[in-house]
Amino acid sequence: SDDEERCIRELIQRRVDGLILFAGRLSADRIAAFAQQLPIVVTGRTLDVPGVFSLAVDDEHGARLATEHLISLGHRRIAFIAGPHDHPDAQARLSGYRLALESAGIAVHPALVTPGDFREEGGRIAGERLLAMGEPFTAVVCANDQTAFGLQLALHHGGLRVPDDVSVVGFDDLSTAAYFLPPLTTVRQPVDQMGDLSAQALLMMIDKRDPAFRSPAVSLVVRESTRRVESPRVRATRTPRAA
Repeated sequence: SDDEERCIRELIQRRVDGLILFAGRLSADRIAAFAQQLPIVVTGRTLDVPGVFSLAVDDEHGARLATEHLISLGHRRIAFIAGPHDHPDAQARLSGYRLALESAGIAVHPALVTPGDFREEGGRIAGERLLAMGEPFTAVVCANDQTAFGLQLALHHGGLRVPDDVSVVGFDDLSTAAYFLPPLTTVRQPVDQMGDLSAQALLMMIDKRDPAFRSPAVSLVVRESTRRVESPRVRATRTPRAA
């Protein structure tokens, strides 16, 4: 948040007409203070602040789509690798995972929810943690694609194959997700549309007009990292071999 505030101050000193912030860590109060100086659009986050227009991604719905997809394939022991505990996107995605399980009458097992940090290395460490606990699982929902990439490395080192032994779903649909092996099933954020709408909204605010856009919907992109579970007793608990 300190870096974000420094960058915003530098841009204001350059006399920019407006700012687009992508999510970020700044508090609503700090953003509100900056919004007194110039129009601000916040993308990927919901804020009710004067002088700020926000376009939020429905993270909860996206994670629910990912989890429901796995449930439809017969998975019942579905793990979740979360993002940073203080990040609103991460919390919403965890909530969507839990809601999907609860709606399907599937118990949420606390041992199958493990922390991550939205990075590949955090996904690898979280995957090794899941394997070491010995709890059975047949699928994993990851808080973002980078986490899923790291997880798949941990599964590979553990002698497990995706999706034959474990199905994996990410979130974001990064450009690399379609070229990963196997290509990653993930939740797509309509990034191009969000950027286009954010720019339109900011131009309208600079022109003293009120934007009235709705955020575009997230969608599930099914690729090759998920498959129907063959047996509810599959255990993803092999001992990881040394890297």
